[in-house]
Amino acid sequence: MTDHASPADLSDASLGGTDWRRPVTQLALGLAVALLGSALVCAVAANWPALPVWARLAGAQAIVVLCVLAALALGRRDGADPPRPAQVAALVLAGIALGALLALIGQTYQTGADTWQLFAWWAVLLVPWGLAGGAAPWMLCLLVGNVALMFGLAELTPLAWMTVFDTPLGGMVTGACNLIALAVWEIMVMRGATRAKWGVRVLAALTLASLSFSVMISPLRLDLLHVVFVWLLISLSFWFYRVRTDRVVLAMVAAASMAVSLRWAGDWLFDGMDGLVALPIMAGLILTEAWLVTRLLLAGRDKTPARTEAAPPPSVATDGSPPWYVQVLLAGAAWLAAVMLLVTTAFLHGLDDPRDLLWPGLLLAFAGAGAARLARLPVFPRQLAVAVSLAGLGMANVAIMESATADVKAWAMCFGLAAALYAVGAERVLRLLAGVTMGIAVVGGTLAAHGHADIFLQILFSPAGDVFQTSLMPTTLLAWGAVIAFLATQAGPAARQRWTPLAWAWALVAQVGVWFAGGVPLTGWLALWSLYTPAALAMAATVLLPVFCMAWASAPGQLRQASDAAPPGHGWRLGACAGVLALALLWMPSPGVAFALSWLLLGQALRRPLLTGLGVLGGLAYLLRYYYQLQVPLLDKSLWLALAGGVALVLYVIAAWATKAGQRRAAGAAPAQQTLPARSPAWRLAVITLGLAAALGVANTSVWRNERILAQGQVLRLALAPVDPRSLMQGDYMALNFEVADQLRQLRPPRAPADAPVVEVPADGYLVLRHDEQGVARLQRVQGEPQPRAQDEIALRYRKRAGQVHIVTNAYFFAEGQAERYEAARFGEFRVNDGGTGLLLRLLDAEGKPL
Repeated sequence: MTDHASPADLSDASLGGTDWRRPVTQLALGLAVALLGSALVCAVAANWPALPVWARLAGAQAIVVLCVLAALALGRRDGADPPRPAQVAALVLAGIALGALLALIGQTYQTGADTWQLFAWWAVLLVPWGLAGGAAPWMLCLLVGNVALMFGLAELTPLAWMTVFDTPLGGMVTGACNLIALAVWEIMVMRGATRAKWGVRVLAALTLASLSFSVMISPLRLDLLHVVFVWLLISLSFWFYRVRTDRVVLAMVAAASMAVSLRWAGDWLFDGMDGLVALPIMAGLILTEAWLVTRLLLAGRDKTPARTEAAPPPSVATDGSPPWYVQVLLAGAAWLAAVMLLVTTAFLHGLDDPRDLLWPGLLLAFAGAGAARLARLPVFPRQLAVAVSLAGLGMANVAIMESATADVKAWAMCFGLAAALYAVGAERVLRLLAGVTMGIAVVGGTLAAHGHADIFLQILFSPAGDVFQTSLMPTTLLAWGAVIAFLATQAGPAARQRWTPLAWAWALVAQVGVWFAGGVPLTGWLALWSLYTPAALAMAATVLLPVFCMAWASAPGQLRQASDAAPPGHGWRLGACAGVLALALLWMPSPGVAFALSWLLLGQALRRPLLTGLGVLGGLAYLLRYYYQLQVPLLDKSLWLALAGGVALVLYVIAAWATKAGQRRAAGAAPAQQTLPARSPAWRLAVITLGLAAALGVANTSVWRNERILAQGQVLRLALAPVDPRSLMQGDYMALNFEVADQLRQLRPPRAPADAPVVEVPADGYLVLRHDEQGVARLQRVQGEPQPRAQDEIALRYRKRAGQVHIVTNAYFFAEGQAERYEAARFGEFRVNDGGTGLLLRLLDAEGKPL
């Protein structure tokens, strides 16, 4: 792929345009925020019983206060408009800490798992910091708001994307909200209030994804949803082509249009003709659409309207290949068409013996690759040739896997075939997908060599251990291969044309493959060496990968220096490599983060923003995966992440000092020319302070209200039936289903027969309960208000949504590793105030004893 960046982007995102230590400084700052925020979330989710409740609540609030005070201090010391990265980072970390605080309150007082109210309050309380901090805190606020929408709609309907009156309500609401946010962000960009165009692209992706999915799962008919969707595509296309050109957003619009049109065409074609005829027609349709979209996206690239993205800088080498977003569209279209042609060919040829597909597959693969090499071949026939070649590759691979007696031999043959096709083919899309096939073959062959023939079942369902360690070896090999291939592209245009597709293919396979790989902490590496030396070597290679990237990026002669920056000395380069090594050693339990750091460093060094983006997305995705890896305790995860975040923070401080020192030395450090930096506007500091006051006010009000209920509420005991999953932010919990909720769903009139119709109760109301001789509360009646009731009766509020009855909470949180202790739970003990609001205090066993 070829990823270009505008000069404005490169000034902040590459190592070439200014002092190269500055982006390294920003990278260290971003890593520190991500790692420290992840450590805080894991610490809250661990629900550590050794720490008293008051200490946990006070500590979480203290972290929020410290982050906000740091942001205020940075704003007063070296503030600017827009705010400096350090101040923005402090606000983002404060926002993450605020979410952890709200999750801790819900966890402590058992208010429910992943409730939409938690995320809604979080998003609302982030608004002041978004106003003061700019793009990054705003995007955090919007993403949290999307999660709140998802959980809220899931409570309204059985699933967030289920249809209501044949209309996908979830997608429509989410798409509409994101569209409003997109319009506001675009206005800010047009007015110069922000330069973060990436926010427009993120919101456009969210809007198009939600609405496209809604259209694709809805019945094919002319209704409001389809009219609005077509109007949206036309409007976005006009705006981002004529008013402010952004071809990445246009590519997203094109992808959404192609996906929806393919679904509509499929409905029409499969209803009127045989599937073996419909599939080739759909393959031709998707290739035609890709060809038309390519022509539209490439049209007028040499012309620069008044409001458009700047042309790629001369320093970014170009070889005539289309930009990365066009190549992604072409690759996706070619892959879909290849799958359709493969299915059609397989059915036409017959499935009695798949081994007979070998020679036809080889013929199609190399014939298509040869046709795609023809220089005068138009774009559409070229894409058709690529699809035919990929279909032939798939046919041949199926035949090889059926014919080979040894799994390793089969994977080796698949690798060799893909490598031959890569060498013969000149089209980048064909080489990219052939490289992906080579990467998959490396992973499959390695797992087969270690006795894991059924690769996908082993990866998905193995509890831990062996398969995770063996899957790390091929992904590490692929990651090193990708890094070497990326470096080889610097040799010239011919090398760039030859090695770029392979580099991208192996980088993608490695980052996806490491999702299924686990690691061991530094303290357990020697034990791993004694148990399984190849896995220990793979861990060592993973640690050295980002160090190698940092050493290459900082080597003399690799990077240009700005005129106002002194060249870094050997000590600085060694210190940077040592800092990256320390980070990689602390990340040994989570090797995917080391891969992501390698892409970040390499993307900065090679001036490839798209590779930098892969590092960002890969790192965030792996941190989410790491949270759900049950073989590593949450407290251990929190410790390792906090240590790594601390090292990244120290590295940031040192790099920031070195950057400023180098600039002063280059400028002669003349005291007369030094001026004090402008302070942040007073309104920004005031808004940050008000946001802190609001956050602490909401948190402590909730704590006070819940403590009052626990201290003064009536005792209520309900029978329950539990199961256990893990919450998004609050840790392990036991999902609760109360018997009284089942009774409410099956409520019938008094003295009515068993087959009488069920009474439809109001969506919101109160259960009137009375304890029986065993001390278990039994349902007496349902009413709209907590009063009237008898002296021995207790009113408890309920909510009924989408057939589900919500009573107080849907979960009981416990410390990690204590699931067996609560398997004996049979009752929940509550405290309920006079208004019918209750809190779950503890769980009881069958004899009524606290667990």
